[in-house]
Amino acid sequence: MLRTTLAGIRARFARLVLSSIAILVGVAFVSGTMVLADALKATMRDEFARSARGVDAVVELGGELKLDVATVQAVDGVASAGLRRSVPVPVVGAGGRADEADLVALAADPVLRPQEIRQGAMPAAGQIAVSEQTARDRGLAVGSELVLLGRDSAPVRFTVSGVYDSGTVERPGTAQLLLPDVTPFVDPAEPLYNAQIVVRSSGVDQATLADRLRTAVGGEFLVTTGAAYAENLLARYGGTEDVAMAMTLFAVVALIVAAMVVMNTFTILIAQRTRELGLLRSIGAERKQIFRSVLLESAVVGVLASVLGLAAGIGLAAALQSVLGSSPVRLPVGAPAVAAAFAVGLGVTLLAAVLPARRATRVSPMEVLRTQADSREEVARTGRARTVVAVVLASVAGLLTVLAMTSGAGPKFAMVLAIGAGMVLLGAVVTAGPLLVGPLIRLLGAVPRSLFGVPAALAVGNAIRNPRRTAATMAALLVGVSVVTMLTVIATSVKETRDTELEQRFPADYEVRSAVSDRRLPASLVDQIAARPGVARAGGESRLSLTLRAGDTSRWSDTAAVTSGSLGTLIRPEVVRGDPGSLRGNGIVLTEELARSVRADVGSEVLATADSVSRTLRVVAVIKPAGGMDAYTDLAVWSGDGVDTIAVKMAPGADGRSVLDAATRSVPTAKIVSFADVRTEFTARVDQLLAFVWAMIGLAVLTALFGIANTMTLSVIERTWESALLRALGFTRAQLRRTLVVESSLIALTGAVLGAVVGGASAALLVVAVSRDDDLRMVVSVPFGQLAALFVAVGIAGVLAAVLPARRAASASIVAGMSDH
Repeated sequence: MLRTTLAGIRARFARLVLSSIAILVGVAFVSGTMVLADALKATMRDEFARSARGVDAVVELGGELKLDVATVQAVDGVASAGLRRSVPVPVVGAGGRADEADLVALAADPVLRPQEIRQGAMPAAGQIAVSEQTARDRGLAVGSELVLLGRDSAPVRFTVSGVYDSGTVERPGTAQLLLPDVTPFVDPAEPLYNAQIVVRSSGVDQATLADRLRTAVGGEFLVTTGAAYAENLLARYGGTEDVAMAMTLFAVVALIVAAMVVMNTFTILIAQRTRELGLLRSIGAERKQIFRSVLLESAVVGVLASVLGLAAGIGLAAALQSVLGSSPVRLPVGAPAVAAAFAVGLGVTLLAAVLPARRATRVSPMEVLRTQADSREEVARTGRARTVVAVVLASVAGLLTVLAMTSGAGPKFAMVLAIGAGMVLLGAVVTAGPLLVGPLIRLLGAVPRSLFGVPAALAVGNAIRNPRRTAATMAALLVGVSVVTMLTVIATSVKETRDTELEQRFPADYEVRSAVSDRRLPASLVDQIAARPGVARAGGESRLSLTLRAGDTSRWSDTAAVTSGSLGTLIRPEVVRGDPGSLRGNGIVLTEELARSVRADVGSEVLATADSVSRTLRVVAVIKPAGGMDAYTDLAVWSGDGVDTIAVKMAPGADGRSVLDAATRSVPTAKIVSFADVRTEFTARVDQLLAFVWAMIGLAVLTALFGIANTMTLSVIERTWESALLRALGFTRAQLRRTLVVESSLIALTGAVLGAVVGGASAALLVVAVSRDDDLRMVVSVPFGQLAALFVAVGIAGVLAAVLPARRAASASIVAGMSDH
């Protein structure tokens, strides 16, 4: 029996290789995910290990906690100590405009420096060093001049002494600079955040040094060893879980699709080998020998796919590292990745072949006497059990839908219920596939029948003749298209919701903000902009942290202090009651949730406190959440050192950019942002993410199309006599090819239609369920253009999937085909 099985593998090797492509893609995803995650972790570990290089202990600083470096330096066992912090500072760019840069202090002790110089030298007095990324972005080199703005906004000029490698990931678009003394750019009154005093030991071990430091500085400061500092950095900033999780999700989809393709392939192979299996049974082969024979064939497919999939996964990991900009590219292929590749490849293939193998054991020895390759039972019946399971799954999906729409447990729980409903609905549609393909193919086949006549009519008949096979063939494509459609509809809904919200609630054309996070714009700039010709309205905004008290109830809130008259014109919140436009003087506008928590309403008075300054304010309106703020108050009531942002509405026909450039020329830190550009940038980011998703899921869809091609190829072999008879009756080669192409396209489009319906319904349910929360309201937006392009692509792919099988069928000899019966 073993020799017979091996001979059969050799005879059907091409078909088995074609089947292995499906599993190969899934294995590539799994192994590639693991290799990529290990590579990113290794890169991060090296980067943060450099940050902790030479550091034996660290004293964490933060908020109001301040500590003199000299105090640490005086502790027994300390060889040297230095303050490590990053300071936001304005750097003057093209046109005299300032951008934010991260200014880092150069450690006096070279051992405590994580930076490595690549060109030039470390900076001395009057000099500054720039990171490699900054040098590339700004076109700087050793000897270039760089201008920073001091605390008084006066320019301070430096000469670039060198270009260094920071050893850490930089903020995109933000220059990173290195200076021996950052004191002139530091506000002494500003609390320290994410700052540390790093310590080098004079010879004592790290644990002992850390204990001595804790005793010297007190219990309010966190002291860790250098080794713990490196691990904390890696845990805080070096997470690769999101990338690995996303890749794993894509791998799961690919493996589900691959399993469907393999199961369908082995089902067809078993159906085609009915007479062969009947002959084996008639000469004494036992059921368990037949079962083991089929599983052995699947094991060959699994091993082949695992080996090739592992290699493809390593290549995928290398390609993704190149896209992410990782240098050098790392390929840490460990035992877990190899074990996972074979466990997934071999395991999924064996599981997918179990049902076909069990079906093979039920072949009767009398099948050797049959002349028809397919039994009528195999061809026509779908079974009551399938109908019952489909109805049960659909009922469960309906129940989950109702719960998602009525549950008051919050948006996260509603999202889980909606996702569960979508998955169960997908299972119901896949289960009910044999019941759905007939009517749907007849409907879709109406157009080709009118265009191509008899060949198209035969294609429709062939596609619905075996509904179980057709459903199994298109099921893999259904899953892939469903996921693509769901994510596309969700992404489009997010884009449309954000665009609509920005346009309705924030109708300003421009926003002027400070290029440096810790420096506000002068309040006088609001009036300067408002007085410019072409400006219809301008209003300033400052962010406050207010404590609101009404009676015995108090609550902290994020509050925006805005120019009187801004609410209702430059900011249009959704009103629950009251008149936000009347906000002026001692008025305040509260969100609905904040009003409930402090038990206040329109007409109530609340005591507002900020930085020990208190005001009694009267509630003039209650609104829905807007712009992330809990409350709005009049800017004139609160004395401050400036404004955070200025919203500007231009008159029709005015050149806003030119007008604002002129108005802000005296304030180099002023940055002009167009709301239209913000919407475009957000849309571009979502589209970029969506393109990545399409590319990843597209591989699963490609796997499904391989399955269609595989099915068509096997069907051509199965229908050799039928094709020869058609040719003998007058069918031309072109008509025969057209029949197979139409059949393949109808199968592909059927899967795409059902997938789009399931994915679209799941996405709509998710959006509507989540939108029941006031803070997450979204509108359902269906991208018909993108979905139409998807259908066109699937139709073309269906045609391409049938090209080789159609050529084989058309080129076969009529005489040889007739004799094969």
